[in-house]
Amino acid sequence: MLESNTYGGNATIRWGLFLVLLLLADGLKAQVDIEISSGVTTEITGDLTIEVNGDWINNGTLEPGNSLFVFSGTQDQNVLNVEGSFYMGEITKAGGNVICLSDLTIEGTLNVLSGDCDLNGFLISMPNGGLNEAVEQTVLGASGYLVRQADFGIAAGDLGFGFHLWDAGDIGVADVYRGHDPQAGNGNLSISRWYRIDSPVPLPNSADIMIRYDDSELGAQDENALSLFKSLDNGVSWELVVGSLDVILNTFTADNVGDMGLVTLSAFDLSTTSCLWDLDIDGDVDTADLLIFLGAFGCSFNNCVADFNNDGETNTEDLLEFLGHFGSNCN
Repeated sequence: MLESNTYGGNATIRWGLFLVLLLLADGLKAQVDIEISSGVTTEITGDLTIEVNGDWINNGTLEPGNSLFVFSGTQDQNVLNVEGSFYMGEITKAGGNVICLSDLTIEGTLNVLSGDCDLNGFLISMPNGGLNEAVEQTVLGASGYLVRQADFGIAAGDLGFGFHLWDAGDIGVADVYRGHDPQAGNGNLSISRWYRIDSPVPLPNSADIMIRYDDSELGAQDENALSLFKSLDNGVSWELVVGSLDVILNTFTADNVGDMGLVTLSAFDLSTTSCLWDLDIDGDVDTADLLIFLGAFGCSFNNCVADFNNDGETNTEDLLEFLGHFGSNCN
């Protein structure tokens, strides 16, 4: 029975059951799977580092202090934590992934450096939105999501998970989600990442966003053809959002997006409205849209604004198509 022991002079861990652990100079290393029974509280004080090579199955309560849990096994590692939370987490694996077997809470930051974190249908709540992912080492999963509750009046800017918001004002407390199941629209699919904002009031028209994506989420889609789409009805219908793609930084930035709900990226057209020519998305194809079109005319780069026929250029062919719909009402 391990009642109370101090390691490294700055950390204490208490268990109500026996565990097979290897004492290191700066922390603990679990050589086997760790399973903690229901009703048992694991209390950690200080900044202890705990390296886990097997599964972490905690049916009790974890009080993490300022500890860091490092998952470093060579094959898949299951993680279940019924009560309490992790403070800091790190995935540094030589093989396999970390697979969630329950909802988890991470109070500080999760660093995904080698190996993925498979949500496996569960959610990870991250109050501070602290997530760092190496290239093609990500949180993923066909179901489940990341969630952070944020006060936009304070947290404008980096809201975590690769989502940035500016000029939204103080709209109160809202929930920010990130999921990885492709979204469907117009017979096409998005990449394997989406973001959603649930706020008590609509975001203002001045709201600007930047979202990140990872190359591993593209599937067979052409990265250079990615566009941003938003849905105000949880994916039932989609609207194209004009913005700029940076394939070096893996970001898409859009200004004056307004209320957005659910947003995602796709190299295909997800729009479920016939008004691709309504460039300012106000419901009408009018002079304001013509001015936007003229500002984009001559573009010969990928992801050109108003490239209606998707030939890589905004040119006379697109102008003729636009004029054919001028004066249309999209509602």
